[in-house]
Amino acid sequence: MENTMKNLSKFAGAAFALILPAVALAAPGKVTLKMDPSVTGGKSGREIIQFGRSVVVGPGETARTVVVIGGGVDVQGDVDDDVVAIGGNVLVSGRVAGDAVAIGGKLVLGENASVGGDAVAVGGALEQHPSAKVGGSRNSVSVPLPELAGLKHWLRSGPLMGRPIAPSSMWSWALRAALIALYLFIAAAFPAALDKCAATLSERPATALGVGALSIAMAGPLLLLLTISVIGLAAVPLVFCGAGIALFVGTAGVYRVVGAKLWGGRLASPEGRLAAVAGAAVLFTLLYMLPGAGFVAWGGVVLFAFGAAILTFVDQFRRESAPVAAGEPASAAAALPAPAPASAQPSHPADWASLPRASFMDRLGAFVIDVFAFGVIVGILPLIHVGLVAWAAYQIGLWTWKGTTLGGIVCGIKGVRLDGAPFDLRVAAVRHLASYLSMAAGLLGFVWAAWDREQQTWHDKIAGTIVVRVPKGESLL
Repeated sequence: MENTMKNLSKFAGAAFALILPAVALAAPGKVTLKMDPSVTGGKSGREIIQFGRSVVVGPGETARTVVVIGGGVDVQGDVDDDVVAIGGNVLVSGRVAGDAVAIGGKLVLGENASVGGDAVAVGGALEQHPSAKVGGSRNSVSVPLPELAGLKHWLRSGPLMGRPIAPSSMWSWALRAALIALYLFIAAAFPAALDKCAATLSERPATALGVGALSIAMAGPLLLLLTISVIGLAAVPLVFCGAGIALFVGTAGVYRVVGAKLWGGRLASPEGRLAAVAGAAVLFTLLYMLPGAGFVAWGGVVLFAFGAAILTFVDQFRRESAPVAAGEPASAAAALPAPAPASAQPSHPADWASLPRASFMDRLGAFVIDVFAFGVIVGILPLIHVGLVAWAAYQIGLWTWKGTTLGGIVCGIKGVRLDGAPFDLRVAAVRHLASYLSMAAGLLGFVWAAWDREQQTWHDKIAGTIVVRVPKGESLL
C-alpha cells in the first residue's frame, strides 16, 4: 500500500500538469484508445496519461505506466510499472509489474492476470480469478455508492468537459445553491466589507487581476514550504481558512460589481445589493454550464476575487496604521527619509538606507521568481532530498554574497542593514531563520511589509534589515 501511495503521488504532478489541455480536448462519453503497436514495438512502451478516455493495452503490446482519470483500463498485454484508473474500472488479463489501482471503479483480475505489486480497489469491488497472481497485498476500501456515483457523474459531465457545473448533476446543483446562499449571506451580513471589496475592484481591476494571479502562483510553493517545515505545518489550516474567506468575500464582491453593471446603478441599498449579487450569480451560473467557456469564466472570477480581497485587506490595514495623533506626520510616507533621486548613486553603504523602500508587490514578485529559480536548480542538481537545507543555502548564500537573490536582481531590490554595516553571513542566517516565524503566523509576518512604515517583515525587524529599490543603472551582479 505504501508503494501505491508513492506512485500515486509521483503521477499526480504529471496528471495535473496536463489537465487543462486534456479538458479542452476531452469528448463526452466513453472512447476506447488502442495503443499503436508501431509506437510500442512490443518493447517497453510509453507512459500513458489519459483524461475521459479508456485505454486498452492489447495482446503483444507493452506500456510503461498507465494513468487514466475519468475512464477505465483494460490490460491484455504487459505494463512494466503501475496501472491507475480514477473513476473507471481496471480489467487485467495480462501482466502488470507494479500496482493495479482502481479508484471509484472495480478491479477485475482475470484468469491469466499477474500483478507484481498491490491490487487496490477504492470505492469498488475487487474480483480475482482463483488462478490470478498478486505479488503484493490485496486491499478493498468501500465508499458509499450513491455519493460516489454522483461525484463520478459530475466529473465526467462537468470538469472533463471544461465546466464547473454539469447541468444533469444534482450534486453540482446542490453545491452551487449552497454557494449562492453563502454569497447572499455575505452581502446581507457584511455590507461594508462587500462594498469596500467592490470599490477596490471597480477602481483597480488590472491591479486586482495581477495580485490574484501572483497569489495563486505562489500558493503552491508556500504551502510546500509550510508542509516540509515542522513549525510552518501548524499554519497550513490558517492559510486555507484565510484563502477560503478571501475567495468567498472576493467572489461576492465580483458579483456585486457585475450585478451593478447589469442593473445600471450603484445599488447602494440593502435590497439593491442583494439584487446585484443574486443577478450576477444567476448569470455566472449560466456561464459555468458552457463547455470550455465555463472554466474560463470561473477562473476569471477566482483571479479577480483573490486580488480584490487581498488589495482591500492591505488598504484597510494601511488606513488603520496611519498616524492620527497631533503633531505626527499626515502619512506614513512623510515619516520616511526623503527618497534619493532615481539616478542617485549611494556613495557609502550607510547611504543605502536612504533609498526608497521596496514595495510589497516588488518583494512578492521577487519571491515568486526565487521559487521558480530554486525549482530549476533542484531539477538540475540532486538537491531535492535535502529540500529545506537546500532552500536555506540558496537564500543565505545569495543574501551574504550579493545582498539579494535571483528574484531580487530581476525586480531591482536589495537588502541592507539599518546600521549601514555589511550584510554578512550572521545577519543572513538570522533573517532566514526568523522568516519561519513570519511563516508560522499564517504568513502574517510576510504580509506585515504591506502596511509597515518601513515596509519591513517580521524577519526584517528581527535581523535589523530593510529592502530597498536599487537606483536605475546600479548593477546588482
